[in-house]
Amino acid sequence: SYTAVSGSFIFSEILPKNQIVSFGKVGFSLAKVGKDTNPYATGTTLWAPKVFLGGTGVGNSWTRGNPYLKPEMSESIEAGLEMKFFNGRVGFDYTFYTNDSYDQIVSPRLSQTTGYILLSTNVGNVKNKGMELAITALPVQTKDFTWDIIVNMSGNRGTVEKLLTGQDVLYVTDVQVGNAKAASFNNGIFMGLSGSKWKRDENGEVILDWNTGMPTSDNLATYNVGNREPKLYGGIVNNFRYKNWTASIQLDYRIGGDIFNGTDYAMTVAGMSKRSMDRESITISGVSKNPVTGLNEPKSVTYQSGQFYNVSGGVQRYGNDIIREYYNTYLPLETSNFITNTNWLRLSSINVSYTIPESLLKRVKFIRSATVNFTGTNLLLLTNYKGLDPETTAAGSGVVGSSSVGIDYCGVPATRGFSFGLNLSF
Repeated sequence: SYTAVSGSFIFSEILPKNQIVSFGKVGFSLAKVGKDTNPYATGTTLWAPKVFLGGTGVGNSWTRGNPYLKPEMSESIEAGLEMKFFNGRVGFDYTFYTNDSYDQIVSPRLSQTTGYILLSTNVGNVKNKGMELAITALPVQTKDFTWDIIVNMSGNRGTVEKLLTGQDVLYVTDVQVGNAKAASFNNGIFMGLSGSKWKRDENGEVILDWNTGMPTSDNLATYNVGNREPKLYGGIVNNFRYKNWTASIQLDYRIGGDIFNGTDYAMTVAGMSKRSMDRESITISGVSKNPVTGLNEPKSVTYQSGQFYNVSGGVQRYGNDIIREYYNTYLPLETSNFITNTNWLRLSSINVSYTIPESLLKRVKFIRSATVNFTGTNLLLLTNYKGLDPETTAAGSGVVGSSSVGIDYCGVPATRGFSFGLNLSF
């Protein structure tokens, strides 16, 4: 059964009249809703007959049906407080929410030895909790000039649990750049990043190969290496009015959240990134296991271009080849080398308009009003992210997958735009 209950109480109506609290309301809601799957997900079908090498035949479709599917359920709780002060000059609207979605209908990839690639099944609980806050203020209000400001912010924390037995990582999309994938971790974060790591000792020192001095790895690419979910994001809007002039300035911001710079990864592997420009020499430091004593020892190696080195049991290698191999093979084994915990502040838009006074329009009797406006979008970006644009994502199943928030792969940054307008009414 699906149920929903909601209510609110305006407590300011029972307060004594005062000059401070002008409005106050609390609200609460509880809901349970279901979500069905497509009508053919419970049945297993075959491809239509077609010509194979041995003649005409049929075959299994990619997806195996599941007659035991149940509806996906979501239970949500929301509580809020809205207040205004000083005759509405200052106010806020705060909401806290939790959402538990269980019996999620997902289609994890199967071993192809089963005869299928995908299977729709009920698995996992996705839990979200967070808050939304909007603050409003009217700092200045005179006959000719007003200034009001709106600040909004929100933050969400998503986790997943109760995945299939033996499934520690759920790949919710098919996005992959190098070893980085958009992933959810059982009993952990929902919007995670999985990838590979260098081996390290108990002190966090990188374990190097005794012969080559290169970082070592266990070649697993299922480690939790990042969280794509920001800690906080929102916007700030300032509105101004002076006589016939109006202006609006909007800023967007984000605090936290990891982004995998797939563009940097691709250019580094190809030897075209800024970090791979220094090809004259590389120095790698860490610890390495001495084959005689069996103990880890501090180790540092330097390779220079144009020199030959005896590595791996006396095999001579050219320094240029070793340096190139470090950038396209060993550096990418530490996925976090291409991950940035990102903050940004963006000047999203500026709008300025001027309403022509009626006294000037009297000479043109068929025009009742006229407004001239100018709008600029995406005008400025301040960020610690070194890629083209922190809001660019790797979308498009024909490239590296689809639905890839937090993974930037050769994306195109948002364009800056300007527009002028004239609004007339007759």
